[in-house]
Amino acid sequence: MARQTTKKTTKPKAKAGKVVPQTGSDGHAPDSSPLPALPSDDDFVPPESPKLKAKGKAKAKAIPPRSPLPGRAKRVVDPGKPDQPRSKRSSEQVDAANEELAALKAEVARLHAERLETLAEMELDDEAAAQAIDTSTVRFRPSAGAPIIGATFGRRELYCDDPNDSDIPCLEFDDEDFDAAAEADERIRRALKAEKAARKRKEDKYNLSKLPPLAPLGFALVAVPAPVAKVKPPPRKRGDARAIVDEAKQKVLSKRALSGDDSDDAQPQKKIKPAFPSGVVKDWRSRVTVLGAARPNKVDTKRPSGFPIGGLTFDDVDADRPSGSKAEVNNTIEILTDSDEDPDETPTKLKAPTVTVKKEKVSKPIPGRMTLNLRSDSSNDAVSAFGAEVSGLPEFARSAWVNVFLPTLHHYLGTREGWDLCMLGEEVPTVQQLVDIVYVGTTYKVKKGCPIYSSTISRVQDKRHWIGSTTSKVVDVLFTSTDYNDKPNKIMKFAKYAIEAEGPAWYEVPAPRGLMPGDDGYSAPTGLFRSKFVLDPLAAYVKCIKQSKGDFGNKFVGAIALICTGYERAFNQYISTGVKTLNGSFSKARVGHYVLGWTRDAMRLEDFRWRKINAACFAQIQAEDGQLMSASTSMNLNRGAMALGSSPAKDDENDMY
Repeated sequence: MARQTTKKTTKPKAKAGKVVPQTGSDGHAPDSSPLPALPSDDDFVPPESPKLKAKGKAKAKAIPPRSPLPGRAKRVVDPGKPDQPRSKRSSEQVDAANEELAALKAEVARLHAERLETLAEMELDDEAAAQAIDTSTVRFRPSAGAPIIGATFGRRELYCDDPNDSDIPCLEFDDEDFDAAAEADERIRRALKAEKAARKRKEDKYNLSKLPPLAPLGFALVAVPAPVAKVKPPPRKRGDARAIVDEAKQKVLSKRALSGDDSDDAQPQKKIKPAFPSGVVKDWRSRVTVLGAARPNKVDTKRPSGFPIGGLTFDDVDADRPSGSKAEVNNTIEILTDSDEDPDETPTKLKAPTVTVKKEKVSKPIPGRMTLNLRSDSSNDAVSAFGAEVSGLPEFARSAWVNVFLPTLHHYLGTREGWDLCMLGEEVPTVQQLVDIVYVGTTYKVKKGCPIYSSTISRVQDKRHWIGSTTSKVVDVLFTSTDYNDKPNKIMKFAKYAIEAEGPAWYEVPAPRGLMPGDDGYSAPTGLFRSKFVLDPLAAYVKCIKQSKGDFGNKFVGAIALICTGYERAFNQYISTGVKTLNGSFSKARVGHYVLGWTRDAMRLEDFRWRKINAACFAQIQAEDGQLMSASTSMNLNRGAMALGSSPAKDDENDMY
């Protein structure tokens, strides 16, 4: 087949971005063409891509300076922890940890048992008190044949022999009916319990899950013990705590019965005596006295006979109000008794007893000044008070016991770091030292329990009690003055301010109230232990030891520690409500830690501060008694003990040495 040749028509190439118009065979564009012809794939020329500028070197951005410290918001607590080896414990450490955990659990169990025992004892005491009240209360005892409320066994309906009405049904009981019913209930309960236990055993007999596993085939059929699994304690149910407490009560009761200190047998409680005679006391009829029970001497003419008590009748409901300014007062009492004799129906007018009150003149204290006499025991008063004690002492110690030995003892105690006589177990050597100082040349040996030892210990306790009561009286007198009387808010504010760290109870010039260091107007306090509160009891204490023969110094550390402790305890009684509320005794068990703290403060004082305290103390003694006190503290304490015992005495009476 002959190849047909076709003449190719060349078309002008279109430039980039331009569209070449189409022409017909004659070289002219068609007059009307609906759409331009699409170019073929062979003739498609892709458009040239736009030229891009070559990227130059980017400018380095300025990095702000970095803080040398890492950020705290997202810090890593332990950055090297993932790479660290896991901590290991040795067997000894594991055993020690287990022992510590076991000891802790045992301690918790012991504390729990103690709490249960305490709770059981409290409930037993409450039950004993309630039983004592119930025993002292008179219960209504019904007459023979009367029904008992709440009875459920052995009822037999009868008819009582009532003179007024013989058709009233009632019930009759005796104790045997109740006992028989209770025994029957107990037998039924035991039978049901035994039947339930037998049924449980029968069910467990065929329960394969509760049988122990057997050994595999080919071996001896020996029961293999099941592995012990950790059993969680059963959840607590309602009533478990009550059952535990009841069990603890039974243990306490058995313990009391074995020890023989049962409250019902050993110490029977006293019956409660009511303030007024009433029907709850057995002998209330014998305590009631009827005044004028026969007939009144004077007839009440103000009200007609038969006028009801109270002054009103049913007709007075619609009546007008009385025109008088005050309604009539009913001052009559109707006495009802249970005696066989009918009392007089006419009410008796009781006369109020006349009570004469003697008015005594009360001296008003000067505002802002305490009017309490803190004078220590004088020699005459002490001799009369300690007469029985002195008579029991040895003959050589009686004459100088009150005037010399006791001042020496108090001087020794006031200058000790702690208020105790000495360390535990060293009382006898300390008392022996004081005896040798006062009674020179004696060969008396102090023993525990001897008269001198017992009297010395009792005097120590009395002086401690004197300081506690004296400081409490000073505060009481202050708050009963006209400035603070019946002003609880003012009392509370001053009590809080007085015992602050810079308060007026300790400093001669305290810090201003309500200001802290750095505030405008604040000034530091001055004159520690030279306040009026401290100097009053301290001056009385120093005055009672002026005849001391001991060389113990003049730094009264123990006395000041006890005085400050007494004031802290006394002011604390008014802080809560502004009214005195007792907060326990002034004993070592309650305020011993206060005494230790004040002792440390007193021991830090320099010598010149002690000289100022003693000078202020002696000045106050001179102002109160009018006696001349030397400015030299050592002379006031050591006067009369300066000469040595070996100095010969001269014949002249005016020149003793």
